[in-house]
Amino acid sequence: EWQGYVAEENRGEAEQQQQQGGGGVQQQQGGVKGSSNNSFSLPKPSKEQDMLTKPFLHNELVMSYLIKFEDLQNALKKNPNEKIKTEVAQLRTRLKQFLLDSQYYSHSTLLSNLSSQNFEDMHEEKAILLGRMGHHKSALEIYAYKVNNPKMAIQYCERVVANASQENENSNNSNNS
Repeated sequence: EWQGYVAEENRGEAEQQQQQGGGGVQQQQGGVKGSSNNSFSLPKPSKEQDMLTKPFLHNELVMSYLIKFEDLQNALKKNPNEKIKTEVAQLRTRLKQFLLDSQYYSHSTLLSNLSSQNFEDMHEEKAILLGRMGHHKSALEIYAYKVNNPKMAIQYCERVVANASQENENSNNSNNS
């Protein structure tokens, strides 16, 4: 469904560029303050680029991971083999990394989807979402008691402290500007 939406957006953008006589980098009349008159402005991000920061696309990607996970789990029940187990592990690694890296998905929506019985063993993914929502105690409890991995609990604490330190530094830098 979202692919059709992106295609429609791209078609509208192409028509708009034709009406405006092209697109791309445009020369500014006055230039940037303090620079020569021959400076260029960067083009505005295209609608396609803008779409990459839309939460619904990031939610859709996570949902596609979850659907694939369900399919692989069903296949594993019918025919347990190492190839499928490896594919499940790789999929979960990609999902966890995306949950850690992206800031554009809806944490609460995805957490409610993970509460389904089909995803009851996805403790690390739930811990990541809880942590992104600021529920650090709950996330830490998952790492310490459900995953039963003290090393992951310590890494989680280190990550939270590092992120808080970075946010404080960014805040101090913006206040000093």
